[in-house]
Amino acid sequence: MQQVFKIARHRWRFLWEMMLLALSGMTLVYIGVFAAYELHFFEPNKDLQLSMVESQTIENVGIESIIEWGQMMIAVHYPTTTNPAVNQRLRQYANDLVNQFKQTEAPSGHGHAELYVSFRTYKSGEDILGFQFDLIERHASGSVKNETQKLSFNLRTGDEVAFDNYFDENNQPIVAQTPNPEHARVVTPESTENKKLVALTFDDGPHPEWTNTLLDILQRENVPVTFFVLGSRANHYPDIVQRAASSGHQIASHTFNHKNLTKLSPSDMRYEIDETANIIERITGGKPAFMRPPYGAIDQAVKDAAGTPLITWSVDPEDWKSRNTEQIFTHVTDHTTDGSIVLLHDMYGTTVDAVTKIIPEMRSRGFVFLTVRQLMDARGRQLENGGIYRQAAP
Repeated sequence: MQQVFKIARHRWRFLWEMMLLALSGMTLVYIGVFAAYELHFFEPNKDLQLSMVESQTIENVGIESIIEWGQMMIAVHYPTTTNPAVNQRLRQYANDLVNQFKQTEAPSGHGHAELYVSFRTYKSGEDILGFQFDLIERHASGSVKNETQKLSFNLRTGDEVAFDNYFDENNQPIVAQTPNPEHARVVTPESTENKKLVALTFDDGPHPEWTNTLLDILQRENVPVTFFVLGSRANHYPDIVQRAASSGHQIASHTFNHKNLTKLSPSDMRYEIDETANIIERITGGKPAFMRPPYGAIDQAVKDAAGTPLITWSVDPEDWKSRNTEQIFTHVTDHTTDGSIVLLHDMYGTTVDAVTKIIPEMRSRGFVFLTVRQLMDARGRQLENGGIYRQAAP
Protein backbone atom coordinates (compact mmCIF):
# COMPACT_ATOMS: atom_id res chain seq x y z
CA MET A 1 0.00 0.00 0.00
CA GLN A 2 2.88 2.36 0.86
CA GLN A 3 4.38 1.70 -2.56
CA VAL A 4 1.09 2.67 -4.23
CA PHE A 5 0.96 5.98 -2.32
CA LYS A 6 4.59 6.65 -3.20
CA ILE A 7 3.94 6.12 -6.92
CA ALA A 8 0.83 8.34 -6.81
CA ARG A 9 2.76 11.09 -4.99
CA HIS A 10 5.50 11.03 -7.62
CA ARG A 11 2.91 11.22 -10.42
CA TRP A 12 1.18 14.28 -8.88
CA ARG A 13 4.55 15.97 -8.39
CA PHE A 14 5.43 15.23 -12.02
CA LEU A 15 2.10 16.70 -13.27
CA TRP A 16 2.54 19.82 -11.09
CA GLU A 17 6.03 20.43 -12.44
CA MET A 18 4.78 20.02 -16.01
CA MET A 19 1.99 22.58 -15.38
CA LEU A 20 4.49 25.11 -14.01
CA LEU A 21 6.77 24.53 -16.98
CA ALA A 22 3.87 25.01 -19.40
CA LEU A 23 2.79 28.22 -17.73
CA SER A 24 6.35 29.51 -17.82
CA GLY A 25 6.54 28.67 -21.50
CA MET A 26 3.25 30.47 -22.22
CA THR A 27 4.53 33.52 -20.38
CA LEU A 28 7.72 33.53 -22.40
CA VAL A 29 5.75 33.15 -25.62
CA TYR A 30 3.47 36.03 -24.63
CA ILE A 31 6.45 38.24 -23.76
CA GLY A 32 8.12 37.32 -27.02
CA VAL A 33 5.03 38.11 -29.08
CA PHE A 34 4.52 41.40 -27.26
CA ALA A 35 8.16 42.38 -27.75
CA ALA A 36 8.02 41.45 -31.41
CA TYR A 37 4.91 43.59 -31.86
CA GLU A 38 6.45 46.56 -30.04
CA LEU A 39 9.74 46.25 -31.94
CA HIS A 40 7.84 45.84 -35.24
CA PHE A 41 9.35 42.44 -36.02
CA PHE A 42 6.01 41.78 -37.67
CA GLU A 43 3.01 43.92 -38.61
CA PRO A 44 -0.34 43.31 -36.86
CA ASN A 45 -3.22 41.95 -38.89
CA LYS A 46 -4.78 45.02 -40.47
CA ASP A 47 -8.23 43.42 -40.25
CA LEU A 48 -7.90 43.58 -36.47
CA GLN A 49 -6.99 47.23 -36.32
CA LEU A 50 -9.73 49.50 -35.00
CA SER A 51 -11.23 51.99 -37.40
CA MET A 52 -12.62 54.43 -34.84
CA VAL A 53 -14.42 57.59 -35.82
CA GLU A 54 -15.30 60.13 -33.11
CA SER A 55 -18.81 61.33 -33.61
CA GLN A 56 -21.77 62.97 -32.00
CA THR A 57 -24.05 62.03 -34.87
CA ILE A 58 -23.44 58.49 -36.05
CA GLU A 59 -25.82 56.19 -37.87
CA ASN A 60 -28.20 54.20 -35.66
CA VAL A 61 -27.17 56.06 -32.50
CA GLY A 62 -29.72 58.36 -30.88
CA ILE A 63 -29.72 60.40 -27.70
CA GLU A 64 -31.88 60.42 -24.59
CA SER A 65 -31.74 62.87 -21.71
CA ILE A 66 -32.57 63.03 -18.01
CA ILE A 67 -33.15 66.66 -17.07
CA GLU A 68 -34.27 67.80 -13.64
CA TRP A 69 -33.99 71.05 -11.76
CA GLY A 70 -34.73 72.43 -8.37
CA GLN A 71 -32.37 71.99 -5.42
CA MET A 72 -30.31 69.84 -7.79
CA MET A 73 -29.70 70.70 -11.44
CA ILE A 74 -29.26 67.57 -13.54
CA ALA A 75 -28.66 67.19 -17.28
CA VAL A 76 -27.57 63.66 -18.20
CA HIS A 77 -27.36 62.77 -21.89
CA TYR A 78 -26.87 59.14 -22.92
CA PRO A 79 -27.01 57.21 -26.22
CA THR A 80 -29.56 54.83 -27.64
CA THR A 81 -28.81 52.12 -30.19
CA THR A 82 -30.60 49.54 -32.30
CA ASN A 83 -30.07 46.83 -29.66
CA PRO A 84 -32.66 46.72 -26.81
CA ALA A 85 -30.27 44.97 -24.41
CA VAL A 86 -27.62 47.62 -24.94
CA ASN A 87 -30.22 50.35 -24.50
CA GLN A 88 -31.30 48.85 -21.19
CA ARG A 89 -27.71 48.82 -19.97
CA LEU A 90 -27.16 52.44 -21.06
CA ARG A 91 -30.42 53.58 -19.48
CA GLN A 92 -29.48 51.83 -16.23
CA TYR A 93 -26.04 53.42 -16.35
CA ALA A 94 -27.56 56.91 -16.71
CA ASN A 95 -30.10 56.33 -13.94
CA ASP A 96 -27.36 55.00 -11.66
CA LEU A 97 -25.32 58.16 -12.22
CA VAL A 98 -28.30 60.30 -11.24
CA ASN A 99 -29.23 58.20 -8.20
CA GLN A 100 -25.65 58.03 -6.93
CA PHE A 101 -25.32 61.78 -7.28
CA LYS A 102 -28.57 62.38 -5.40
CA GLN A 103 -27.51 60.05 -2.58
CA THR A 104 -24.17 61.84 -2.30
CA GLU A 105 -25.84 65.23 -2.05
CA ALA A 106 -28.81 64.24 0.10
CA PRO A 107 -27.09 64.71 3.47
CA SER A 108 -25.83 68.23 2.70
CA GLY A 109 -29.19 70.00 2.77
CA HIS A 110 -27.76 73.33 1.67
CA GLY A 111 -26.80 75.05 -1.55
CA HIS A 112 -27.27 73.88 -5.13
CA ALA A 113 -25.69 70.77 -6.61
CA GLU A 114 -25.26 70.11 -10.33
CA LEU A 115 -24.61 67.05 -12.48
CA TYR A 116 -23.87 67.25 -16.21
CA VAL A 117 -23.09 64.28 -18.43
CA SER A 118 -22.41 64.36 -22.16
CA PHE A 119 -21.02 61.64 -24.41
CA ARG A 120 -19.08 60.94 -27.59
CA THR A 121 -19.56 57.95 -29.85
CA TYR A 122 -16.95 55.76 -31.54
CA LYS A 123 -17.38 52.91 -33.98
CA SER A 124 -15.22 49.86 -34.72
CA GLY A 125 -16.16 47.76 -37.73
CA GLU A 126 -19.83 46.94 -38.17
CA ASP A 127 -20.72 45.83 -34.66
CA ILE A 128 -18.70 47.61 -31.96
CA LEU A 129 -19.79 50.94 -30.53
CA GLY A 130 -17.83 52.71 -27.81
CA PHE A 131 -19.02 55.63 -25.70
CA GLN A 132 -17.00 58.13 -23.70
CA PHE A 133 -19.01 59.87 -21.00
CA ASP A 134 -17.77 63.20 -19.67
CA LEU A 135 -19.09 63.91 -16.17
CA ILE A 136 -19.06 67.20 -14.30
CA GLU A 137 -20.28 67.27 -10.70
CA ARG A 138 -20.61 70.50 -8.75
CA HIS A 139 -21.41 69.77 -5.14
CA ALA A 140 -23.22 71.97 -2.65
CA SER A 141 -20.02 72.07 -0.62
CA GLY A 142 -18.37 73.94 -3.50
CA SER A 143 -16.19 71.09 -4.73
CA VAL A 144 -16.09 70.24 -8.45
CA LYS A 145 -15.39 66.80 -9.90
CA ASN A 146 -14.58 66.07 -13.54
CA GLU A 147 -14.47 62.47 -14.67
CA THR A 148 -14.42 60.42 -17.86
CA GLN A 149 -16.01 56.98 -18.08
CA LYS A 150 -16.15 54.54 -20.99
CA LEU A 151 -18.54 51.80 -22.07
CA SER A 152 -18.53 49.75 -25.25
CA PHE A 153 -20.78 47.08 -26.71
CA ASN A 154 -21.16 44.56 -29.46
CA LEU A 155 -24.41 45.62 -31.11
CA ARG A 156 -24.91 42.27 -32.79
CA THR A 157 -24.76 40.21 -29.58
CA GLY A 158 -25.66 42.90 -27.05
CA ASP A 159 -22.59 42.05 -24.96
CA GLU A 160 -20.49 44.65 -23.19
CA VAL A 161 -16.89 44.44 -24.36
CA ALA A 162 -13.55 45.83 -23.19
CA PHE A 163 -12.56 48.79 -25.30
CA ASP A 164 -9.79 51.01 -23.95
CA ASN A 165 -7.96 52.32 -26.94
CA TYR A 166 -10.40 54.08 -29.26
CA PHE A 167 -9.83 57.80 -28.64
CA ASP A 168 -8.01 59.34 -31.59
CA GLU A 169 -7.82 63.10 -31.35
CA ASN A 170 -7.12 63.29 -35.10
CA ASN A 171 -10.45 61.70 -36.05
CA GLN A 172 -13.01 64.09 -37.41
CA PRO A 173 -16.67 63.81 -36.30
CA ILE A 174 -19.20 62.44 -38.73
CA VAL A 175 -21.77 65.08 -39.57
CA ALA A 176 -25.16 63.58 -40.21
CA GLN A 177 -26.54 64.41 -43.61
CA THR A 178 -29.81 66.23 -43.35
CA PRO A 179 -32.38 64.45 -45.48
CA ASN A 180 -34.79 66.36 -47.65
CA PRO A 181 -38.19 65.75 -46.08
CA GLU A 182 -41.36 66.04 -48.08
CA HIS A 183 -42.56 69.62 -48.11
CA ALA A 184 -45.22 69.86 -45.44
CA ARG A 185 -47.88 72.52 -45.35
CA VAL A 186 -46.42 75.55 -43.59
CA VAL A 187 -48.32 76.65 -40.50
CA THR A 188 -49.32 80.30 -40.59
CA PRO A 189 -50.52 82.53 -37.77
CA GLU A 190 -54.17 83.47 -37.62
CA SER A 191 -55.38 87.04 -37.55
CA THR A 192 -54.56 88.64 -34.20
CA GLU A 193 -57.20 91.36 -34.43
CA ASN A 194 -59.27 91.49 -31.22
CA LYS A 195 -57.62 88.28 -30.06
CA LYS A 196 -55.63 87.24 -27.02
CA LEU A 197 -52.15 86.02 -27.86
CA VAL A 198 -50.07 83.13 -26.51
CA ALA A 199 -46.79 81.49 -27.46
CA LEU A 200 -46.27 77.79 -26.79
CA THR A 201 -42.57 76.93 -26.41
CA PHE A 202 -40.90 73.53 -26.18
CA ASP A 203 -37.53 72.90 -24.53
CA ASP A 204 -34.87 70.16 -24.51
CA GLY A 205 -35.71 68.46 -27.82
CA PRO A 206 -35.86 67.29 -30.42
CA HIS A 207 -37.10 63.83 -29.47
CA PRO A 208 -37.22 61.22 -32.27
CA GLU A 209 -40.77 60.14 -31.46
CA TRP A 210 -42.57 62.88 -29.56
CA THR A 211 -41.33 65.89 -31.53
CA ASN A 212 -42.47 64.30 -34.77
CA THR A 213 -45.84 63.45 -33.24
CA LEU A 214 -46.13 67.03 -31.99
CA LEU A 215 -45.26 68.41 -35.44
CA ASP A 216 -48.05 66.30 -36.94
CA ILE A 217 -50.51 67.78 -34.44
CA LEU A 218 -49.34 71.35 -34.97
CA GLN A 219 -49.60 70.99 -38.74
CA ARG A 220 -53.09 69.58 -38.48
CA GLU A 221 -54.18 72.37 -36.12
CA ASN A 222 -52.23 75.11 -37.97
CA VAL A 223 -50.42 76.20 -34.81
CA PRO A 224 -46.93 77.77 -34.99
CA VAL A 225 -44.68 77.31 -31.92
CA THR A 226 -41.10 77.92 -30.84
CA PHE A 227 -38.65 75.09 -30.20
CA PHE A 228 -35.75 75.87 -27.87
CA VAL A 229 -33.51 73.00 -28.93
CA LEU A 230 -30.43 71.57 -27.28
CA GLY A 231 -27.48 71.67 -29.66
CA SER A 232 -26.44 68.14 -28.64
CA ARG A 233 -29.84 66.74 -29.59
CA ALA A 234 -30.31 68.89 -32.69
CA ASN A 235 -26.97 67.53 -33.89
CA HIS A 236 -28.35 63.99 -33.57
CA TYR A 237 -31.72 64.73 -35.16
CA PRO A 238 -31.14 67.42 -37.80
CA ASP A 239 -33.97 66.10 -39.98
CA ILE A 240 -36.51 66.83 -37.21
CA VAL A 241 -35.16 70.34 -36.69
CA GLN A 242 -35.26 70.96 -40.42
CA ARG A 243 -38.83 69.68 -40.60
CA ALA A 244 -39.89 72.02 -37.80
CA ALA A 245 -38.20 75.01 -39.40
CA SER A 246 -39.55 74.31 -42.87
CA SER A 247 -43.04 73.93 -41.40
CA GLY A 248 -43.05 77.50 -40.12
CA HIS A 249 -41.97 77.01 -36.52
CA GLN A 250 -39.25 79.05 -34.86
CA ILE A 251 -36.00 77.32 -33.89
CA ALA A 252 -34.18 78.92 -30.95
CA SER A 253 -31.28 77.93 -28.71
CA HIS A 254 -31.38 76.18 -25.36
CA THR A 255 -27.55 75.83 -25.36
CA PHE A 256 -25.61 72.68 -26.19
CA ASN A 257 -25.73 70.47 -23.10
CA HIS A 258 -28.26 72.16 -20.78
CA LYS A 259 -25.61 73.39 -18.33
CA ASN A 260 -26.15 76.18 -15.85
CA LEU A 261 -24.41 79.01 -17.70
CA THR A 262 -23.88 81.06 -14.56
CA LYS A 263 -21.51 78.37 -13.22
CA LEU A 264 -19.34 78.06 -16.34
CA SER A 265 -16.06 79.67 -17.27
CA PRO A 266 -16.27 82.28 -20.05
CA SER A 267 -14.84 79.82 -22.60
CA ASP A 268 -17.22 77.01 -21.61
CA MET A 269 -20.18 79.40 -21.72
CA ARG A 270 -19.06 80.59 -25.14
CA TYR A 271 -18.97 76.98 -26.37
CA GLU A 272 -22.48 76.19 -25.09
CA ILE A 273 -23.89 79.24 -26.90
CA ASP A 274 -21.83 79.31 -30.10
CA GLU A 275 -21.82 75.58 -30.84
CA THR A 276 -25.61 75.46 -30.67
CA ALA A 277 -25.97 78.54 -32.86
CA ASN A 278 -23.65 76.99 -35.44
CA ILE A 279 -25.58 73.71 -35.47
CA ILE A 280 -28.90 75.49 -35.91
CA GLU A 281 -27.45 77.60 -38.70
CA ARG A 282 -26.08 74.52 -40.45
CA ILE A 283 -29.49 72.82 -40.33
CA THR A 284 -31.86 75.73 -40.95
CA GLY A 285 -29.68 78.20 -42.81
CA GLY A 286 -29.92 80.90 -40.14
CA LYS A 287 -28.66 81.51 -36.61
CA PRO A 288 -31.21 81.50 -33.79
CA ALA A 289 -32.76 84.86 -32.92
CA PHE A 290 -33.39 83.91 -29.28
CA MET A 291 -31.82 81.89 -26.49
CA ARG A 292 -33.36 80.39 -23.37
CA PRO A 293 -30.71 79.72 -20.71
CA PRO A 294 -31.17 76.34 -18.99
CA TYR A 295 -33.03 76.56 -15.68
CA GLY A 296 -33.69 80.22 -16.45
CA ALA A 297 -30.33 80.89 -14.76
CA ILE A 298 -29.13 84.35 -15.83
CA ASP A 299 -26.51 86.73 -14.51
CA GLN A 300 -24.66 89.65 -16.03
CA ALA A 301 -22.07 87.39 -17.65
CA VAL A 302 -24.84 85.45 -19.41
CA LYS A 303 -26.48 88.67 -20.59
CA ASP A 304 -23.17 89.92 -21.96
CA ALA A 305 -22.36 86.64 -23.74
CA ALA A 306 -25.82 85.84 -25.10
CA GLY A 307 -25.70 87.80 -28.35
CA THR A 308 -29.50 87.50 -28.56
CA PRO A 309 -32.52 88.43 -26.45
CA LEU A 310 -33.12 85.97 -23.59
CA ILE A 311 -36.58 84.40 -23.50
CA THR A 312 -37.89 82.91 -20.26
CA TRP A 313 -41.57 82.17 -19.53
CA SER A 314 -44.63 83.22 -17.58
CA VAL A 315 -46.46 79.87 -17.39
CA ASP A 316 -44.71 76.69 -16.22
CA PRO A 317 -46.79 73.54 -15.63
CA GLU A 318 -43.64 71.59 -14.67
CA ASP A 319 -44.58 68.90 -17.17
CA TRP A 320 -41.13 67.31 -16.79
CA LYS A 321 -41.94 66.59 -13.16
CA SER A 322 -45.59 65.57 -13.17
CA ARG A 323 -45.70 63.65 -16.48
CA ASN A 324 -49.48 63.93 -16.03
CA THR A 325 -51.55 65.04 -19.02
CA GLU A 326 -54.49 66.36 -16.98
CA GLN A 327 -52.29 68.36 -14.60
CA ILE A 328 -50.42 69.91 -17.51
CA PHE A 329 -53.65 70.82 -19.30
CA THR A 330 -55.25 72.30 -16.18
CA HIS A 331 -52.23 74.38 -15.22
CA VAL A 332 -51.75 75.84 -18.70
CA THR A 333 -55.42 76.70 -19.22
CA ASP A 334 -55.79 78.13 -15.70
CA HIS A 335 -52.68 80.34 -15.78
CA THR A 336 -52.37 81.51 -19.39
CA THR A 337 -53.29 85.15 -19.98
CA ASP A 338 -52.99 87.49 -22.96
CA GLY A 339 -49.32 87.61 -23.98
CA SER A 340 -48.20 84.54 -22.00
CA ILE A 341 -45.17 82.49 -22.96
CA VAL A 342 -45.80 78.86 -21.95
CA LEU A 343 -42.92 76.55 -21.06
CA LEU A 344 -43.37 72.93 -22.17
CA HIS A 345 -41.09 70.04 -23.19
CA ASP A 346 -41.40 67.95 -26.34
CA MET A 347 -39.59 65.08 -24.59
CA TYR A 348 -42.68 63.51 -23.06
CA GLY A 349 -45.73 61.84 -24.52
CA THR A 350 -47.86 63.20 -21.68
CA THR A 351 -47.02 66.75 -22.77
CA VAL A 352 -47.85 66.04 -26.40
CA ASP A 353 -51.17 64.54 -25.31
CA ALA A 354 -51.87 67.66 -23.25
CA VAL A 355 -51.23 69.88 -26.28
CA THR A 356 -54.04 68.14 -28.17
CA LYS A 357 -56.40 69.40 -25.45
CA ILE A 358 -54.78 72.78 -24.83
CA ILE A 359 -55.14 73.99 -28.44
CA PRO A 360 -58.93 73.68 -28.82
CA GLU A 361 -59.59 74.87 -25.26
CA MET A 362 -57.50 78.04 -25.61
CA ARG A 363 -58.99 78.78 -29.03
CA SER A 364 -62.45 78.55 -27.54
CA ARG A 365 -61.35 81.26 -25.10
CA GLY A 366 -60.29 83.60 -27.91
CA PHE A 367 -56.54 82.89 -28.00
CA VAL A 368 -54.33 82.86 -31.12
CA PHE A 369 -51.10 80.85 -31.09
CA LEU A 370 -47.88 82.51 -32.28
CA THR A 371 -44.14 81.92 -32.21
CA VAL A 372 -42.19 84.05 -29.75
CA ARG A 373 -40.96 86.23 -32.61
CA GLN A 374 -44.51 86.71 -33.92
CA LEU A 375 -45.77 87.47 -30.42
CA MET A 376 -43.16 90.14 -29.82
CA ASP A 377 -43.73 91.69 -33.25
CA ALA A 378 -47.51 91.70 -32.76
CA ARG A 379 -47.05 93.59 -29.50
CA GLY A 380 -44.47 95.99 -30.98
CA ARG A 381 -41.73 94.95 -28.59
CA GLN A 382 -38.22 96.21 -29.37
CA LEU A 383 -35.91 93.50 -28.08
CA GLU A 384 -32.27 93.97 -27.06
CA ASN A 385 -29.48 91.43 -26.92
CA GLY A 386 -29.08 90.28 -23.33
CA GLY A 387 -32.51 91.59 -22.40
CA ILE A 388 -34.86 89.23 -20.54
CA TYR A 389 -38.42 88.75 -21.82
CA ARG A 390 -40.95 86.48 -20.11
CA GLN A 391 -44.20 87.60 -21.74
CA ALA A 392 -45.72 90.24 -24.01
CA ALA A 393 -48.80 91.48 -22.21
CA PRO A 394 -50.87 94.17 -23.99
